[in-house]
Amino acid sequence: MTKGGRVGWWIVLALILIGAGLVGLKPAYRGLKAWRANQIAKDAVAAYLSAPKDPEAVTDAALRARSALVLDPDGFAPNRALGILLTGVRPSEALGFWDRAVAASPDLSRDDALAYTQCLLVNREWDRAEAVLTGLAEERPDDPVLDYNMSKLRYLQGRRSDALEHSRKMMRMDAELSVAQRLHGIGLAYEAGNGSDQSLARDAVEHLLVEGEGLWELLSMEVLPVSVRTAVAAKLRDGQRSFEEMLTLADYGISLGMESPGHYFEGLSSHTDMLDETRRHMLVRWCLRHGIPERGLEVIPEPKALERRDAFLLHIQLLTRLKQWDRIRELISRDNLPLEAFWQYLLQAELEFETGDLAKANHLWNRARSVSVESREQLWLLLRSGDKIGGEDRTTNRIMGDLVFSGESVDVIRSYLVDRLGVDRDYGRFLESLRSLKTRFSEQAEWVNDWAYYSIIMGKDSGEALAEVNRLIEEEPSKLAYHMTWAMAMVMRGEPREVLERLRHFKVDWDSLAPRWRMILALALALVDEKEQAAHYMQGVDPAQLSPYESALIERLMGSASS
Repeated sequence: MTKGGRVGWWIVLALILIGAGLVGLKPAYRGLKAWRANQIAKDAVAAYLSAPKDPEAVTDAALRARSALVLDPDGFAPNRALGILLTGVRPSEALGFWDRAVAASPDLSRDDALAYTQCLLVNREWDRAEAVLTGLAEERPDDPVLDYNMSKLRYLQGRRSDALEHSRKMMRMDAELSVAQRLHGIGLAYEAGNGSDQSLARDAVEHLLVEGEGLWELLSMEVLPVSVRTAVAAKLRDGQRSFEEMLTLADYGISLGMESPGHYFEGLSSHTDMLDETRRHMLVRWCLRHGIPERGLEVIPEPKALERRDAFLLHIQLLTRLKQWDRIRELISRDNLPLEAFWQYLLQAELEFETGDLAKANHLWNRARSVSVESREQLWLLLRSGDKIGGEDRTTNRIMGDLVFSGESVDVIRSYLVDRLGVDRDYGRFLESLRSLKTRFSEQAEWVNDWAYYSIIMGKDSGEALAEVNRLIEEEPSKLAYHMTWAMAMVMRGEPREVLERLRHFKVDWDSLAPRWRMILALALALVDEKEQAAHYMQGVDPAQLSPYESALIERLMGSASS
């Protein structure tokens, strides 16, 4: 072989060796990325668990977990990290990450299996949660943590007696229980247990009192006897408490009948935080809430009220509650008040309303509206005053629309409308407001669906309403709320079988859904003569929360089954 030929062979051999090396580097590089992703994900979870209530720490942990996922999209550690981090804020998304983590590594540790179970419970995946817990229980039959989780699962399923059995088993392991487990057992014992269960619960309460743990949670448990909650409140009052905590304790003390508002006012008004203006105003609002406005005047006397707008408005609220109309008239007629023109007109309007001059009140309310800057605060004030004083519905509906434009949520406006309906019981006015909002915000499906539902049950433009609902379903077929409005239309048309056929495709726990939705299902069942099942779904549906149209429909289709 010539010298040139030998050189050529050496070059070929070198290229083969280099190629083989590069092929070997690919799995090594993938392994390095997976290792790095694993480290980042573990650090992210550790950072989150060290400060789970710190928003900045949680955000930072989530960003780090996301970066780990980029490195290893199908890896166990990054998906587990995001499953843990998102369970409390975006549970459905968290479950997707958990499922990928389990697919990558099905043999979960006990702690990971329990974290996965929490995500399943939040997502109402009862059967899957039970399968995980049952598997763990086979390995550790006497683990109180498993009984605690099984008890929670059974309670969420509405199986209180089974929940109580698991809780009983857990509560007998007193020395091993965490604060969360004790609190769960205490609440369940007093809600559904017998004397023996409640004896164990009292021992658990004593333990928490001695340790000074879980006391605020105990105080909020309405199922506990007043004597127990009173003892907890007394324990909480020991030592230094912030003004906000003392305010909360005073509220509980009043609700438990321990002392009068005036008694608690003495301690609150002498709290060291009373030098702070914000807390002084909190105390005044507390006085208004508990019916002692005269004590609020001690906190914000007239000279103090004249210094700034918020203090002045609170002072006027106190005088209004005391019906001191002449004093209010004299005050708001002064020059150089810490108020803009909007506030002066609005206060004058409310004064005239309270003293009986409705025409003048309406005129002044319109003056306030004309000078408003249409901030969210001013819009709400105009709306509430307009409803009280008697502003035209066309105008108040316009204000509600302006509130939506200002960023107010659909739920808040809906809640206001429902509260107003509870006062005047005028369903025609209620429906007209919904139509106004639906027309103005036709791109917001919630308004369309709300208007359509009430139009259907009231028999007003129900053909148009059904067409709108079908359009919503076509655009977003997975949204159960739209199907329930459609279902009500079908029930009223006497077509229940079509309703039951469609609803059976939704994998939801009907027992735990909104009462109005359960009512619709019950009505469809009643129409096909499934009276017993219909009566089951009507349990917990409060007639006081229904419209007269719904109540009449229940009476016609179900009769005594609705009781």
